[in-house]
Amino acid sequence: MIEAWQVEVVTLTLDLGQRDELDAVRERALACGAIRAHVLDERESFARDYLLPALRAGAASEDGHPLGRVLTRPLIAKQLVDVAKMEAVAEVAHACWHHYDDRVRLERAIRDAGPDMLIRAPLVEASLSDNEMLAFAEAHDLPIGRIGTQVDANLWERCTCVAPSTNEAMHQHVGDASAVVSIEFSKGVPVGLNGVTMPLLEIISTLETLASAHGVGRTSQLAAAQGAGGAVVRQCDAPAATLLDVALRQFERLVLPTDAWRDVQSVAALYRDIVFRGAWGAASRRGCDAFVNAIHAPMTGAVRLRLFKGRVSVIDCVSASAGEFVDAAR
Repeated sequence: MIEAWQVEVVTLTLDLGQRDELDAVRERALACGAIRAHVLDERESFARDYLLPALRAGAASEDGHPLGRVLTRPLIAKQLVDVAKMEAVAEVAHACWHHYDDRVRLERAIRDAGPDMLIRAPLVEASLSDNEMLAFAEAHDLPIGRIGTQVDANLWERCTCVAPSTNEAMHQHVGDASAVVSIEFSKGVPVGLNGVTMPLLEIISTLETLASAHGVGRTSQLAAAQGAGGAVVRQCDAPAATLLDVALRQFERLVLPTDAWRDVQSVAALYRDIVFRGAWGAASRRGCDAFVNAIHAPMTGAVRLRLFKGRVSVIDCVSASAGEFVDAAR
């Protein structure tokens, strides 16, 4: 049973690039009984303050799989606490449900941002199945939409669960033509494409469109479905993330001295561990950022990539600081 909470509810929804109709989200929150519904566009902050540091540190992906969902947690926690303070409330609640690790990660980030906040996890405390939650929503006329369809989407990735046969079909129908794109960096920061200076959000958007057309950035993992639905495939599309990560990692390998490149790999592993633990606010993460800033000082130049039938390959790199052309086959 769900415990009745006699409280006033203020909701917070962040636009992190999930492409939802956020006006509808606000209206749905108010229809469900919220006294106020905050909807904030945090795409620029997400890209600049979270994705970019993780990308430069080599921690925005792991074994080819993007970590966009994990990297949203510290930003969600920060904004949740900021809005709670603005509203002068002492309790915050989140919607983590089945994923225990994700709940721990988010709650640690909330505690770091607001040590005095009481944290509630209504879906966990209610301990309802999908069917029980749907029945509760219908009984109380709550317009919550579908339950059991999980789509995680943000600027960095879009992940969903599909049947194996559907996943195979989605890997087909990629064109036969190839494309070449040049990504420009300034001290390890992406600053432009094909000679045109662009803000980071525009770079991500442009690369997403280009790489998607060539089937680049799609990964699949077999996962066990909840309930009796059988095996499913968790498919993630991260076209822009894939291109940026491949380009920057290759730039590091070709431009940095061997010992510095090896140190970068160690810092990347530490950074990923920090992110997975939800310790974004820790001094160790800021120390990693300082290391990356120092090691990336000579990382100015361009990397050319070829996209073809779902694959991306590095053609060459040009290091502005060294003033030389570096063949990717070196």
